[in-house]
Amino acid sequence: MKKASSTGAQQDRQRIRDRDFCRYAARLAGSLGDTVRVTPWHSDRDTHHHDNSDCEAARKISERERKPGTGDKPLCNECAKLDSAGP
Repeated sequence: MKKASSTGAQQDRQRIRDRDFCRYAARLAGSLGDTVRVTPWHSDRDTHHHDNSDCEAARKISERERKPGTGDKPLCNECAKLDSAGP
């Protein structure tokens, strides 16, 4: 059992490192003026998912409420516009 718990803890630490790296990359690109397309995420309170760091609606949702993936929800209209505009 300890090994399974240890593996779970290692996976949790890796997820945190990955999340922190993505945040760092988004902040860095934002400081350079680039739009960053990120791994899709959704929230239970939204009817759509997000994939762009410049989306105002996405920024209003706290990190705690964010869940990875699309949640089988359509892409946010603002994210879609930002994605199609390109860098």
